[in-house]
Amino acid sequence: MRIIDKYVLRSFLEPLFYCLFIFLFTYVIIDLFGHLDDIIKEHVGMRLLLLYYLAYSPSILIQVIPIAILISTMYTLGGLAKGNEITALRASGVGLWNILKPFLLTAALVFASILIINDAVVPKSTELYLKIKEEKIEKKKQQTVSNKLVRDIAFYGSGNKIIYARSYDPKTKTLKDIIIHEHDRHQNIISKVIAKEARWTNNQWLAFNITVYKVDREGEIKGAPQFTHRGPLNIKEGPEEFKKQNYKTDTLTISELRTYIKRLSGTSGSILQNLLVDAHNRIAYPFANIIAVLIGAAFCLKVRSSSRILGVGLGFVIGLLFYGTSAISTAMGKAGLLPPFIAAWLANIVFGLWGIYLINKY
Repeated sequence: MRIIDKYVLRSFLEPLFYCLFIFLFTYVIIDLFGHLDDIIKEHVGMRLLLLYYLAYSPSILIQVIPIAILISTMYTLGGLAKGNEITALRASGVGLWNILKPFLLTAALVFASILIINDAVVPKSTELYLKIKEEKIEKKKQQTVSNKLVRDIAFYGSGNKIIYARSYDPKTKTLKDIIIHEHDRHQNIISKVIAKEARWTNNQWLAFNITVYKVDREGEIKGAPQFTHRGPLNIKEGPEEFKKQNYKTDTLTISELRTYIKRLSGTSGSILQNLLVDAHNRIAYPFANIIAVLIGAAFCLKVRSSSRILGVGLGFVIGLLFYGTSAISTAMGKAGLLPPFIAAWLANIVFGLWGIYLINKY
């Protein structure tokens, strides 16, 4: 690595670590005060609270790293511009992209690291902090929510089954429009069960208007379907499992999420659309760290301001625009208005191309 690269990298990493610490600390404080009433009412101990935020930290860091990289890029380049160092480097024959190389390499390393953390650490840590939050901190709120009608439920049940229900009423413990796909150990569908309604009675689901289809290895229905007016539903999951409104995809690895999507094919289109958007976001959101360098450098060079404070303020504004665009496109994707890939990658594509254009124009 050249001396100039080491100098630029050191100038970039210092504000980056400061930004990460400040954002993490601020996030924790806001979340703590937001749950303070529940923490006091439920007598949550300090040890459990520390465990909660320790488990929450990986998810927080992944969310704030792009904006930290964006602000650090603009802060560092603003300092280099203030000392006329960028002008001196370019006058000595160093190209603009070579000046930005340490920023881009760092962002690429962060991108790769987040992919690994997202797959190896975040699913387990998310499952832990959500469990603490739901069972210890927001216990009373969860009890209130549990009485509301739950729509479009789908999850992977015991016995290698995919279970879908159009709705579940916790008050009457009634499921509507149930579809169950049973798989073999190679994940091939071997049977499909459809029921109009099922009620929780004597610790089992009593179903009505049941149709059972046997499926061969090619996915074709074999033999005549079996019709039953009334009978037990062969699933072990009780009412508590159906109270969960959405499957928490953050608790799945990328491979598990893809398998889950494959297994849910043929059920609710809205659920599959949501899962596909989440799956694409697993790659698109970490890639935003590289986009942050591009747009940070582009706007800092475009403004050509010697004020680092202005650069930091502009970084916040650009970050809000990026997050806003990403949130809107993701929401449109989950609503079915955009294809899942476009919904996840739209902000990266738009801001990335814009950044490259402005840098090349400089």
